[in-house]
Amino acid sequence: MMKRLPSLFAAVFILLLMLTAAYAAVPHLINYQGRLTDASGNPLTGSYDINFKIYDAETAGNLLWQETQTAVVVDKGLFGILLGSVTALNIPFDQPYFLEIKVGTEVMSPRQRITSAGYAIRAEVADSVPSIDPGMVGTKTVDEAGVGDGKILVYRALNGKLTYETPSPIFSPGNVIFARSDTIITTSSAGWTRYKEIYVGASGNITVSFDIKNQNPGYGGIQARIYVNGSPVGTQRTSTSSSYQTYTENIPFSAGDLVQLYINDTNIGFSIRNFRLKCSGFYGGYATYNNGTTVNESP
Repeated sequence: MMKRLPSLFAAVFILLLMLTAAYAAVPHLINYQGRLTDASGNPLTGSYDINFKIYDAETAGNLLWQETQTAVVVDKGLFGILLGSVTALNIPFDQPYFLEIKVGTEVMSPRQRITSAGYAIRAEVADSVPSIDPGMVGTKTVDEAGVGDGKILVYRALNGKLTYETPSPIFSPGNVIFARSDTIITTSSAGWTRYKEIYVGASGNITVSFDIKNQNPGYGGIQARIYVNGSPVGTQRTSTSSSYQTYTENIPFSAGDLVQLYINDTNIGFSIRNFRLKCSGFYGGYATYNNGTTVNESP
């Protein structure tokens, strides 16, 4: 993760160094996707000039390449560009490289090391290849008509081609925690009030769970319910126990949704903890955490 900046910008950059490669010619392009927020962690929307530089060291070192992508469209914090689409990415990728990003006047720190995927460009200048029987190697045509930011190569047997398509992540409910807000909150309020929320950055289906206990069960029940973007979607729960009770249910969500926990206790008093999002396996997106104020929590 990038270092949070004290002033205008803060960012979390996901370096998807996915090369659009074909045997005959290797396009020198690297697909780069990231998320841009302000200093309080709020996703930004708008257009920004972003400068990219590649060095041969994590600090100081020699500047080997740079380009500025102007008017990059950022939607709810998300953006994607192709490195090398403005200035030819003509470095040999034969040693460790580090990427530096500057948004406006803010330089993100530390630099990000370019992983092995970027070095697929080196295949274009392979020094030697042993003899290969042509019968051992198949050929596939790459259809570059749909190339674009955030696309992946998919082989379609129907036409025998590799095509660029937008991935559709689908996550199944399960027990692998990918985001959590575990801080205990003990308070009371009148009316439905949001106390926990988690911003998710990809689509799918998840298991949502939370713990709640009633501080004064003799005065009535505490109501709790899962909301998405301020609208109720989950089953309304009622807690009359002075011990923590865990409630769990499965809900669908979309990229950019706020998954929230609302409580209605008519001033009885309650405690909540362990607000968690879970799936059946690795979660490929990202999430930010909020306990109902502007203070972010860590997973």
